[in-house]
Amino acid sequence: MEDNNDHVPEWALRHFRNFKDNVLKARAVTVVAAVGSGVLHGLLGAFEKNPEVEKISIANSTIAVDAIQKSGWEYIKQQWKEHRSMYDEPTVASAILLGQATITLWSALECFVRDFLADWVDIRGESKRLDQVRNVKVGFADFLSMSVRQRNYELVKAVEEKIDFRDKGGATRFVRLFEAFGVKVELDGEPKKMLWECWNIRNLIAHHMGIVDEHFVQRCPSLGKRVGDKVDVDVQSYMQFVEAAGKFGLAIRQGVVRYLREKETE
Repeated sequence: MEDNNDHVPEWALRHFRNFKDNVLKARAVTVVAAVGSGVLHGLLGAFEKNPEVEKISIANSTIAVDAIQKSGWEYIKQQWKEHRSMYDEPTVASAILLGQATITLWSALECFVRDFLADWVDIRGESKRLDQVRNVKVGFADFLSMSVRQRNYELVKAVEEKIDFRDKGGATRFVRLFEAFGVKVELDGEPKKMLWECWNIRNLIAHHMGIVDEHFVQRCPSLGKRVGDKVDVDVQSYMQFVEAAGKFGLAIRQGVVRYLREKETE
């Protein structure tokens, strides 16, 4: 997301900057996955050559075992003996890390959208008068007990639950949520496809340990998976997810700018 701040108020810039920082951090995970799993593989593999090893040099770096409590070190060695197959290839540990990073990336996108809209309805009061927003019903007693910030969040949540999403997933739900509050976000092509796959893989890892079910086969036929297959996230796929998330953030920003410019001319 480029830092062109024209027509973007400071409160909105804060959200975009935070999301940009999260996307950049998400990209860094690929380095951690490649280097970290490689070091782990080399470290644990050294046990075969010297089971009593106390200090190992890897990639010009020295890992001092005596900095680790003896009990902890013994536990690591025991885990290596019992679960060696998990570490036979560095890509296995990398896939585990990238799978969890995919879950985190999607959570960052969800938080960005909902946090932004919670401020949007407070600052852009006209959005509360739109049909899909003003017809939301909230318990009066609950409403009175909430802070202004809580009310905004509950409003966004209620609108999201009320909208009839045809796909109900991927970036589509967020695009339609922004539309409900008056902002048109344009996202098509590869970024939309990658976020659709990201969302489905995220759900598969979070709820099915990455094991493919019938819903996944139907939703992501281009991945060529069959029921019972295991889905792992590799570096290339993860980077495509991160890039798509960044492009979605830019599309949201462009939609906000268009909205604010149109309001200036009314």
